[in-house]
Amino acid sequence: MFTVSNYLAISGFVIAFFAVMLGAIAISKKRNKLHLLFVLWCLSIAVWSLPYGVWLLSSSYDTALLFARILTIGSILIPIFHLHCVSVFLDQERKLKPILILGYIVALFFLLFSFTPWMVRTVEPTFGFMFWPKPGILYHFFLAGFFMPCFIYSFVAILIRYIGSRGQSRAQLRFIFFGVTLGVIAGSTNFALWYNINLPPYANPLVIVYMSAYAYAIIRYRLMDIRLAVRRSFVYLNLAVFTYVMFYVVAYCYTQIFGSVFAPQTYILGLVLALVFVLSFPLIQKNAIRFANRYLYANIYNTQETLKQTINKLTTIVQLSELVNLITETVIKTLGVSRVAVLLKDNEKNNFVLLKAVGYDRARTPWLVKDSPLTQRLAKQKKALVYDEILLWKRSALGAKDQKHFENLGRAMVRIRAALLLPLIARKNLLGFIVLGERQNYDAFTSEDIELLETLANQAAIALENAQFYNQMEELVAEQTKDLRDKNLHLEKLLKMRSEFLDIASHQLRTPVSVIKGYVSMLLEGDYREAKEEERREAYQAIAQKTEKLRHIINDILYASELDTGAFELRQRDLEKIELISFIKNRLTDHGEQARSKNITLSLEAGSDAPIKALVAPRYLEVVLDNLISNALTYTAPLGKVTVHVIPKTEVVRIEVIDTGIGIPPENQPKLFTKFSRGNNANTMHTDGSGLGLFIVKKMIEAHPQGRVGFKSALNQGTTFWVEVKRAI
Repeated sequence: MFTVSNYLAISGFVIAFFAVMLGAIAISKKRNKLHLLFVLWCLSIAVWSLPYGVWLLSSSYDTALLFARILTIGSILIPIFHLHCVSVFLDQERKLKPILILGYIVALFFLLFSFTPWMVRTVEPTFGFMFWPKPGILYHFFLAGFFMPCFIYSFVAILIRYIGSRGQSRAQLRFIFFGVTLGVIAGSTNFALWYNINLPPYANPLVIVYMSAYAYAIIRYRLMDIRLAVRRSFVYLNLAVFTYVMFYVVAYCYTQIFGSVFAPQTYILGLVLALVFVLSFPLIQKNAIRFANRYLYANIYNTQETLKQTINKLTTIVQLSELVNLITETVIKTLGVSRVAVLLKDNEKNNFVLLKAVGYDRARTPWLVKDSPLTQRLAKQKKALVYDEILLWKRSALGAKDQKHFENLGRAMVRIRAALLLPLIARKNLLGFIVLGERQNYDAFTSEDIELLETLANQAAIALENAQFYNQMEELVAEQTKDLRDKNLHLEKLLKMRSEFLDIASHQLRTPVSVIKGYVSMLLEGDYREAKEEERREAYQAIAQKTEKLRHIINDILYASELDTGAFELRQRDLEKIELISFIKNRLTDHGEQARSKNITLSLEAGSDAPIKALVAPRYLEVVLDNLISNALTYTAPLGKVTVHVIPKTEVVRIEVIDTGIGIPPENQPKLFTKFSRGNNANTMHTDGSGLGLFIVKKMIEAHPQGRVGFKSALNQGTTFWVEVKRAI
């Protein structure tokens, strides 16, 4: 038989479950002092509610007494942890430090006696319950001198702060005030039976609401409008009632007509009824939403509809002043804010131009147009910046640097009397921003308000950018001649570049092809038939060298074409952690024959034998190293030296290719990494250079994370090319 004891026991287990769950959610979100105290408070509720359920289900006196005394541990800790939570939330911890220390000392004192008759004297049958605890002599002092004062002080502190608060803080305090009121009333009903007052704690499950309201206010930094939650609940309730009624109506009709719900005819008819139900369900849902919007929550509905209509209207207006007026009037009308200002960025002066301000005096407007940490944050965050949320971020910040940063943001918003800043983002850049003051009823901007405002800001940014373009059309027409002239010059440069490319490409391709063709013709005609083996080997070697040269030229042209599109980028899957020393040794091995043919010393210096890892695309790093090493060997005279030096740094690894070659003339150095650029003295040692190698090196390295490339050189004193890539741990 299900009794009141069973009901209360189950409520105890459910409360314990919710307490642990909410504590886990809180600690998973953040690990600041407020969240940790909230977790301790939840655990103390679990320590109270779990033994509460076990005691009520106990049939043994000793078991009931044991768990009744265990739960006093939780009931002693709940008020002091709650008071500490409230003091931290209200930023009064330092002020209340003596009271908190005294509270913990008193709590410790009562804990020492929690398993003695001085706290719980006995358990005995009470008004239908098999066992109910009876207070010891200390329990009266605990209840009147500790439990009640802690909650009364918390209640009064929250109420006082709520009266003087506004915005997000006011909304949070509303949730906490509601939760504390409900929780104290629900939890206190447990004490009546201790003193033989016949008032069973039927409201005990409401402690869950107490914890949930508190958790929602602490964990959520952007609160939902409670009216919207009620509106949704109303719609879902109507749908549930409709489904419930339909089920029993159909079941009743089946029974009356066919004699049973499971008659064969019902299965065929059920298919038709199912189709009717599916078609009618959306209609019922739509009417329920319409009824709730029109008759129950007209203000919310009208506000949202007005903002949506404004969003649609923005794209049809091209006049800047008309757009700004529409934005400010809509925001003031729908949200009831005290102040609004709209600013656009002036890229030439690197500040912001005030287009319109409502509710601001002249003394405040200079602060609006200055570039500040606020605008830098908006450009980075690209979402609404809310003053109350900045205070929460400051409270949650773990480091002094972050706390100082959020404190500066808060001061900047106070200086311009802003409650919310809306960035106007166009093409991922900060075009401007909208400043909103507090709402006239001091309510917070809910998550729904902010979502609609962010949508409004996104559309407004596009509309304002279009309006700017429209207003600049006359200037563009006036400058049309100059623009055409610039385009003609640019076209001439492109044609010149194309001509250079064709000249170099044709020269580079024609020379090795001519050599290969000559040797192949001689071989086919039998000119080498009676030649010595060494002469034939030289012919074959010349063909192989020119074929390899052709391969390099074609690869350079293909790489240059790919890299010059502007769309080249490395994907995450292209990157690997590789060990650089062994990788570079392989590249040196491949160039060993070239070095030996010119009697050049080719070496690697790594500083140590420890592995050095880097995050690179091996395919492209191989191309880079081959270009740099090959160039160094090509432009270094016989008996010279080429050294590859690997320098590990904290975040990057630098690879230097150092040669003792001819160097690069100063006049050629500024354009060295551009296409078809070669030093004036390069032709003296190598006539077949394409001028694409260093262009390819720069593009490939800069596509890497933290990739950089550079060089230093002096004429006839050698050259050092270096690249940097991200170091991998």
